[in-house]
Amino acid sequence: MVFQMRTVCNGLGSMRPIDGVAAVLKSGRGIAALAVLCAAAAILAYLLVRPSAPTVPAVPAVPAAPAVPDFAAIVDVRERKAAFFAFLVGPVEDENARIRAQRRKVLAIRRHILADTLDAAVRSQLAALAAEYRVPPEGLPLATTTQLLRRIDVVPVDLALVQAAIESGWGRSRFALLGNNLFGTRCFRPGCGFVPAQRPPGEVYEVRRFRSIEEAVAVYMRNFNTHAGYVEFRRLRAALRDDQKPVTGAALADTLGIYSTRRQDYVDQVVTMIVHYQALTEPSGPPSDRAPTGTGPRDTET
Repeated sequence: MVFQMRTVCNGLGSMRPIDGVAAVLKSGRGIAALAVLCAAAAILAYLLVRPSAPTVPAVPAVPAAPAVPDFAAIVDVRERKAAFFAFLVGPVEDENARIRAQRRKVLAIRRHILADTLDAAVRSQLAALAAEYRVPPEGLPLATTTQLLRRIDVVPVDLALVQAAIESGWGRSRFALLGNNLFGTRCFRPGCGFVPAQRPPGEVYEVRRFRSIEEAVAVYMRNFNTHAGYVEFRRLRAALRDDQKPVTGAALADTLGIYSTRRQDYVDQVVTMIVHYQALTEPSGPPSDRAPTGTGPRDTET
């Protein structure tokens, strides 16, 4: 139909009447109306026959850089271990620095309490810290700070590094590579992580997926500082502080029997690896698709 109209319009342009439109052309008004139709037909014809725009290839999505490097690509064992520790020491120290800042804040709040200068703003800070570290809010302010000082404290760097090496197979496990989970941390909400290939029948836990290494480190330390299973860890750490002794991984390792189903064997491995920090041996067993050697600090989220 568009091309029939083009024929009519061509006739109109040459003022030669064409069969079927002679009657319309007898009046000026008819010619004007036909001219409008012709213009519309010309535009429509152009749209129908114009060459299609070139297809622009879709820009492929740039995959996010993996948070955990490919440590398996480092053939030399000593270099691999050195690279693993160098990679992780920064996030561990950063989280400990954040915890130290919170501890200083608790000490400052405690001074306000003892000086009877506890105002609403300081009470709010105390309440926020108590909520973060799961200290019951009904206690008196001074007692709350005492509980917080036991919970808000660092995890020794050597302990964190060695446990990460054991639990992640020196950063080579699929849980580390795909989920930034270096510590065997579990979760109990369906879909929160990965189902280990060797999970025992009847168990419902998963190995948690983290958005970043920093988040994994923060949860690892938070569980030491809040989970009921690590009361003895916190008690011994506080006793070391009271006695003005160094808070080290070797000093706290005996409290880690709950961390692993291997119990004392796991504790012995941790102590050995800490003592021989510069001459560590490979953890036994394949590092890829297996359940972590320990239960890991249980993720307290349901």
